[in-house]
Amino acid sequence: MVWNANITMSAYCLKVMVAFKKSEMTCIPNAFVDHVNSQLPREEYEEKIKSGEMMGGGIKAWKATLDHIIMALEYDAIRDARKYGEWFVRHFGMDPKDKTNKCNEYVSYEYRKIDRPKCVTNTSSSQKPDPSEVEWCKEIRGYYNVELVMYAEDCVQYGLELLGRFWTQMCD
Repeated sequence: MVWNANITMSAYCLKVMVAFKKSEMTCIPNAFVDHVNSQLPREEYEEKIKSGEMMGGGIKAWKATLDHIIMALEYDAIRDARKYGEWFVRHFGMDPKDKTNKCNEYVSYEYRKIDRPKCVTNTSSSQKPDPSEVEWCKEIRGYYNVELVMYAEDCVQYGLELLGRFWTQMCD
């Protein structure tokens, strides 16, 4: 059985991608070719950019894409090291668990409804329940910016999709 294959693969691919980005690249994927080098009529080139078939921007855009891929690979590769906070600060400007940042504070409520049997588990919600409907209610304060984490995970997913899209075009 292989545990956490994503961490192992991300750590290896991260090393390769960092070395690849530092290498002297002699070619870039066709999707990044600028209009002058594309040999396409201007209108056709613009249409391919709009549709997402091409990205344009030349070597600068390709290196920015490699940065995005590297950022995405770091996310999984650092899971073992438990350095999420540093990763979030580097890429998003803040740690989602930082207790000094008011943006990360949340309040939730744990309670048991009166109409539920004792064997049913407690309920947790960000909404304070109606006191007439609960047996007891406990306020819980914590620090975890869910919106930031979800946004970061969307960015990571996109970076991994870019890796897949350009996997066969990593040449130098």
